[in-house]
Amino acid sequence: MNASTRAAAPHAAICLDPFHAMQWVNRALDSVYQATPRADVVARTGREWQRTRTALRTGAEHLTGDQTTVVRQLRRQRYGLFRAWELKEQF
Repeated sequence: MNASTRAAAPHAAICLDPFHAMQWVNRALDSVYQATPRADVVARTGREWQRTRTALRTGAEHLTGDQTTVVRQLRRQRYGLFRAWELKEQF
């Protein structure tokens, strides 16, 4: 909060709505995804890499069988990316 806001509304609180909070979490996940070299993860082709991203953006309760397999492979082969997904899910 900037100084003019504090002066005008000294008792105001910063609130987050669920949509924008989740948007920030997904952006953080995308940052980890983009920083991960493609050769180091399960998906090696562009299409497989896109499927990996889709699986990561999907909520755990909505994963298909193939997406669950991708997430499990990430846990074994690229734990940092898996951990980012896991933190998103915990949020």
